[in-house]
Amino acid sequence: VDFSGITTENDAVWAKYVEVHGDQDAFPYYRECNDMPALVRRKAAFLSFLAGRPEKCIAVVSHGTFLRHTFNATAGLYEYDDASLAEMMAEPWSHAELRTVLA
Repeated sequence: VDFSGITTENDAVWAKYVEVHGDQDAFPYYRECNDMPALVRRKAAFLSFLAGRPEKCIAVVSHGTFLRHTFNATAGLYEYDDASLAEMMAEPWSHAELRTVLA
């Protein structure tokens, strides 16, 4: 695993939500869901990063909620050609679940 793209231990996204909503005790809800414009920008950056990688096979480890938003609330970033695929991707993600996505 190449972690060279991670340049700091500080999580700027989390710090922003703490500033806006307070800490986890003050706001125990999904934070990203309450900031759709920022979530759409983050999803677009994520998909652009993946598209720019030279590898043909990439493993992504992330939070299930982010992945569910990425593959369902598409904000016009992409469309599914297959209704059954759209249904499968709409299902909640389980812990350590593997899903294959081909672009």
